[in-house]
Amino acid sequence: IVIPSLIEYSNINFSVTSIGISAFADCYTLISVTIPTSVVSIGDMAFQKSLALTTVNIPSSVVSIGTSAFAQCHALTSIDIPSTVTSLGRSTFAYCVKLTSISIPALVTQISDGLFSNCKSLTSVTIPPTVTSIGSYAFTNCYELTSIVIPSSVTTIGKAAFKSCCNLTSVNLPFLLTKLSDEVFSGCSALTEVLIPASVISIGNEAFSFCDKLTKVSIPDSVSSIGNSAFWECVSLTNITLPSSLTILSRELFRNCYALQSVKIPSKVTTIRMGAFVNCKSLASIEISPSVTFIGESAFDACISLTSVIIPSSVTDRKSVV
Repeated sequence: IVIPSLIEYSNINFSVTSIGISAFADCYTLISVTIPTSVVSIGDMAFQKSLALTTVNIPSSVVSIGTSAFAQCHALTSIDIPSTVTSLGRSTFAYCVKLTSISIPALVTQISDGLFSNCKSLTSVTIPPTVTSIGSYAFTNCYELTSIVIPSSVTTIGKAAFKSCCNLTSVNLPFLLTKLSDEVFSGCSALTEVLIPASVISIGNEAFSFCDKLTKVSIPDSVSSIGNSAFWECVSLTNITLPSSLTILSRELFRNCYALQSVKIPSKVTTIRMGAFVNCKSLASIEISPSVTFIGESAFDACISLTSVIIPSSVTDRKSVV
C-alpha cells in the first residue's frame, strides 16, 4: 500500500500528517507500506499484527512512533528508523520475531518498556550515546543477542530488561548506574562474567538468577543491599566476594549455587535470612562474622560438603539452619 499525502473530502484536500491508532492493525496480508513525507507521527498499534509485512518505508518527516506500532509483525526482518525520530513508544517492535538488527536514532533518549521484547532473532542493536534509560523488559527474550554496548549516558536499566537473553555472553555496565533492577539479567545462561561499577548501590531480586555459566561477579563495596535470590541457580559460580557495606544476606541469595566453595561474610552483616545458602553442595567453608545476630531457617540446608560451622554467640535467634 502507498499512503497518499493528500486526501480529498467534500472537494477539500486534507494533508495526511499522522497514521491513526490501529489504522492498519490485523491486516494479515499487507506486505509493504510506503508512508508519505507529510506524515510526522505513526500512532499506537498502527500496524500491529500485520503478519506478512516485510517492507516499511518511513520518511524523514516522522518524529514519533507510537506504542506497539509494529508489534507482532512476524515477517519484518529489518526496518530503517529515520534520524528525525525522537521517541519510540512501549513495545513498538515487540514480538517482531524475524527482526535481526536495528539502529536507534541519535535523538532518542529513552528505550521504552518492552521495546524489543521477544524479538527472538535480534542479533545487533546500536544504542546512541543520547540514551539515558533502558526500560523494563526492553530486550526480554532476545535469544540471539550475543553482546550489547550500553552507552555511558545510561543511568537506569529497568526490571528484566535483558531477562532470558540466553546467548548474551558479555555486557558493559555504565559507570553512572546506581541500581541493578529485579531480574535484569535473569536467565542469561551464557553470561560468564559481570563487572559491576562502583556507582551501583543495590542489586535487585533475582538479578542474576539462572545465569548458568556465570563464574565470577565483582561486587563493589558501594553495594549495600542485594535482593532475594539474586544469584539463585548460578550453578557455575565458585567464589564471590561480598561488599563490606552489606548488612543482610537476603532470602535464598545463593540457592542452588552448586559450585560455590567458600564465602566470607562481611563484618557488618547482622542477618542471614531463610535458605540463603540452601543446596550449595560444594560449600566447604564459611566464616560467619560475630556481628550476625539472626540466622534464618534452612540457611545452610543441603550443604553436604560443609563439615562444620561456628555460629557466634551473638546469634540470639537461630532457626533450624541446616
